[in-house]
Amino acid sequence: MIGTLSELKGKVEEYCTRYRHPEMAEFNSGPLYDLFPEKENGALIAEHRWSDTWPSNGKAGIYTFIDGEGRVVYIGKSSMKSSVSARLNSYCKYGPGKICRLIGNWKVQPRYVWIIGVPAETAFEAAALEEFLIREITTSDNKNGILVVR
Repeated sequence: MIGTLSELKGKVEEYCTRYRHPEMAEFNSGPLYDLFPEKENGALIAEHRWSDTWPSNGKAGIYTFIDGEGRVVYIGKSSMKSSVSARLNSYCKYGPGKICRLIGNWKVQPRYVWIIGVPAETAFEAAALEEFLIREITTSDNKNGILVVR
């Protein structure tokens, strides 16, 4: 069974409780971002939409693609040398009419993006959080943590 956004949020909370020291700076999670706001009947209500600036712009962290029914499609991370916004820009480009055009070989079409920004002083945590989430949440498009981009 593919995980949902609410399960994903619960797993991030579990990670914080189990593995993070309580005095560490908190993650900055959300808000939800709609890649295709022109489409109707999405299962989730997003606070941001294409082509607003990405939430957690310029930070290290985790990004998740979610389908129109609220199921997690893919979990990825920005590295210590790249920001969440740079990684998302490698998947999302402007298409005709300035709508979002997704790059990659997706099994399930993403609709939303949810981001967990990691504080600069603990940017190394992005890799651990990504691995934890991939282990705990079933997705349609993660294969060894990589989405094939063409």
